[in-house]
Amino acid sequence: MRRNILIIGAGQIGSRHLQALALLKEPCYLYLVDPNEANLLTARQRFESVAGYERHQTSFCSSIEKLTTDKFNLAIIATTADIRAHVIQSLLKAKEVKYLVLEKVLFQALNDYKLIEDLLQKHNTQAFVNCPRRMYDFYKEVKTSITPDTPVQMEIIGNSWGLACNGIHFIDLFSYLTGADIFRWHNNLQKEIIKSKRSGYIEIVGNITGYSSGGNSLSLTCYKEGPPNISVRISTERFRLTISEGLGKAYKEEISQEWKAGEIVFNVLYQSQLTNIITEQLFETGSCELTPFGVSSTLHIPFIKMVLTHYNKVSKSITDICPIT
Repeated sequence: MRRNILIIGAGQIGSRHLQALALLKEPCYLYLVDPNEANLLTARQRFESVAGYERHQTSFCSSIEKLTTDKFNLAIIATTADIRAHVIQSLLKAKEVKYLVLEKVLFQALNDYKLIEDLLQKHNTQAFVNCPRRMYDFYKEVKTSITPDTPVQMEIIGNSWGLACNGIHFIDLFSYLTGADIFRWHNNLQKEIIKSKRSGYIEIVGNITGYSSGGNSLSLTCYKEGPPNISVRISTERFRLTISEGLGKAYKEEISQEWKAGEIVFNVLYQSQLTNIITEQLFETGSCELTPFGVSSTLHIPFIKMVLTHYNKVSKSITDICPIT
């Protein structure tokens, strides 16, 4: 029997999820929901550009109510953060879903984290959050190089890389590499709120630094001016790494008897190369390499609290909705 897979949200990321699902060797029923017809058309075109897409059956529609099946083996929620909790509620009220993959940031309202956690338990649905650097072979190797109980300092620095929108990706990577949760944030953000390139959302600039047990620290710095770029720096007592993901390069210095240095290749994995792997892992093992919902919530909540506090202070607002996605 063919498995049913649903994607809600056919924007840039949703269409890439669909492209990856075309790579599944097992024929499946693929459903895509988006109220925007242009998004559905673009997603269909991208899907049909992948060799082998025709082995799957597809259905494109404008709402959950128009779906023709009631049980899904996997659902991917690729909407913006402002409606994600509502979409999950509507979906689980109407349909049976075994696995959920959720985009980040998870939710804008802090109350939604507990609400959705309880809902997932009620419906016996396992959820994972799409922070895919855990799946990169490069970072897997870095993790094996980190000696237990050795402090790790990680720094993300660059221009216009979207600290509010993308910060959770690097918080998640830090947690993956160190096994630690950030317990204390130091806020050195600039007193300025910037309109995001996504209408209705905001961005922030400056620095935040998180500290966890064992002497680990994570520094995130985003400058407003200058050409967009980002560098990832990871340091331990045994090695230092500087990674330019955009250029596909990394520079490593390590000590044995003496310091050695050299350039190595960094391979970027795109969403259109990953969702099929995630899906196969879920169907074969009941789990996957993405971050479990509970772990990701623990990482999200302090970050959302900090950004929300900063937003309210700078904008002189009183809101419990953190306008990032």
